[in-house]
Amino acid sequence: MPELPDVENYKIEAEKAVGSAIRSIDITDKKFVDLKKSDLDKYFIGKKIKDLKRQGKFLFLETEGGNAIAIHFGMTGTLEFDDSNQEVPRYAKCIFQLENDRRLVYSSRRKLGKVEIATDTEQYIHDRELGQDALEISKTGFIEALKKSRSSIKGFLTNQSVIAGIGNVYADEILFQSRIHPREQTKDLSDKQIGELYGKMKKVLEKAIEKQADVSRLPGSWLLPRRKEGEECPQCSGRVEKIKISGRNGYYCPDCQEKST
Repeated sequence: MPELPDVENYKIEAEKAVGSAIRSIDITDKKFVDLKKSDLDKYFIGKKIKDLKRQGKFLFLETEGGNAIAIHFGMTGTLEFDDSNQEVPRYAKCIFQLENDRRLVYSSRRKLGKVEIATDTEQYIHDRELGQDALEISKTGFIEALKKSRSSIKGFLTNQSVIAGIGNVYADEILFQSRIHPREQTKDLSDKQIGELYGKMKKVLEKAIEKQADVSRLPGSWLLPRRKEGEECPQCSGRVEKIKISGRNGYYCPDCQEKST
């Protein structure tokens, strides 16, 4: 599932469209885009894309007039900026034709994700109870949120209403680099561990963005290139193990990430 680094890179791609007017919107899969084309046309045709905003895993294309196209990428969503004369991607769901024969194409292999109208971006974020963005939350805010939590540390990191943007995959990497067991309870973490966790969260996300969220380009010392049960831990001679927390599979090194109790 696309997480914050993936969506930030889609935002970088979409920045090429800022300043361009939307000439037409083609919905190629009506089951996917739960909107009337007439509504999309009413709000966005002829309007220039003025700015972009990312909140966690959501991307907003903000246009003239104060409205925005809200995009959630589901499990397999992508966003590409290209020439209109190129072949339409196989899994294209929604195509925004722009001036100067350019376009933004939202594709997804699966029926998850969504394109919606946000007449007020901040209200949209509030209504969906999205927490502060993981790259924007301050250390003080992070500590305050963690101190209020009564969950596992992995549950805390992946709770979008607390911190938006981190999913299953990057939570594993952040905890691996912090040497914290994914089932460790937030109440049992020391101040030193919390400070370390905050720093690693920022560094992991920033490095992943820099490497375009491409696992093959991530450092060899990271867990993600070996995030598979039985793989050799990149930090020690131990083996990566699979663990299930709240119905989700995760991966960790039991030697590097010992549980305190």
